[in-house]
Amino acid sequence: MGLALIEFLSSHIEATNLTFTTFFEATRNISNGDRNALINVVNYLAGSDLNLLDVGLELIENEEIFPLDYEQAKAARNENVHPITGEFDPNLTSKLFFCFSPSATAKRALRG
Repeated sequence: MGLALIEFLSSHIEATNLTFTTFFEATRNISNGDRNALINVVNYLAGSDLNLLDVGLELIENEEIFPLDYEQAKAARNENVHPITGEFDPNLTSKLFFCFSPSATAKRALRG
């Protein structure tokens, strides 16, 4: 599964909002529906040992996607502060999703 994800990343080297769903679809033929294994592989690729994926957070609301910077993500996760309105939103965490993009390390390695 790891090799399939690396191959997927090499063909999506400029992508900025890859999701777990995207990765699951890319590995569907070999993952046999094992979401836990996929999550473990993605976590490994994003970890400090390999650092092949940058991790981000995005708000998905009313079918619109809003990438969050560090401060917005921190306020959203820790204080339920809506990054667009600045208001408290008790349901905010259900609208927040992790996203990934190839890191600078991955781009150098996969372009070579």
